Amino acid sequence: MVLIPDVTNPFFSGIVQSIELTAHKYGYDVLLFDLSGREDALQEVDAFIDSRKIDGVIFLASTNHVESLRRFAEKCTIVVACEYVDNVDIPSVSVDNIAAAIEAVNYLISLGHRDILFLNPKDRDRLRGYRIALEQSGIPVRPEFQIEAGSALSGGYIAIERAIAEKLDFSAVFCANDLVAIGAMKAAAKHGIRVPHDLSVVGFDGLQFGEYTLPSLTTVSQPIEEIGRRAMEIWVRIHRGEVVDYPVRVQHTLTIRESCAPRK
Repeated sequence: MVLIPDVTNPFFSGIVQSIELTAHKYGYDVLLFDLSGREDALQEVDAFIDSRKIDGVIFLASTNHVESLRRFAEKCTIVVACEYVDNVDIPSVSVDNIAAAIEAVNYLISLGHRDILFLNPKDRDRLRGYRIALEQSGIPVRPEFQIEAGSALSGGYIAIERAIAEKLDFSAVFCANDLVAIGAMKAAAKHGIRVPHDLSVVGFDGLQFGEYTLPSLTTVSQPIEEIGRRAMEIWVRIHRGEVVDYPVRVQHTLTIRESCAPRK
């Protein structure tokens, strides 16, 4: 069973496709379970595991469900994909989210930006990377510049509306995912704020959509196919009783396009 935080997010869809292709290669079928908007979702998963109707779980983006992770791991083979969880002994496959965020924010700093918003401070490791990059450059870390934005297009739009309403003085935005970044660009355009002339924007994930925005989106690209494939391969090996080294770190890439420019 693959647990998906939000089945409408194309980043997760790409990983699921890779997991399914790899699973079929090894003779497994994949059951998908969307966790979004369901308070009892994890209890349902527990029931599936207890009924022995599934062999194990691949959990996409799990940092908000640590206790459930521990509980599932006691009952079946489990692998975490996309994130890693501190102090939990569970195999995981992901980029180094902290290092990736540091690189993204350092890129903005290299362009002369110091007033940098971070959209979605609930993303723990990317927030940590954002703070580290600012601190290493001697830039104050301001709580008001860390704005909740969810993970959807509307979240980025609403976050920029809020920043403008609160009269925050910012010249760049680092977003926890590409959908939030695209929403932020839309809100900026509504207010006559030109990207990248007046505002630089960096996303995270490397969705294909970002190639077709105007301007095209600078982003931290994750190897989506590799994350899904390796998560499934590790799950199979552990399920067969093999010893596997983990956590597995895959390489991110800062993909520089058109949405950033030197601060004026």
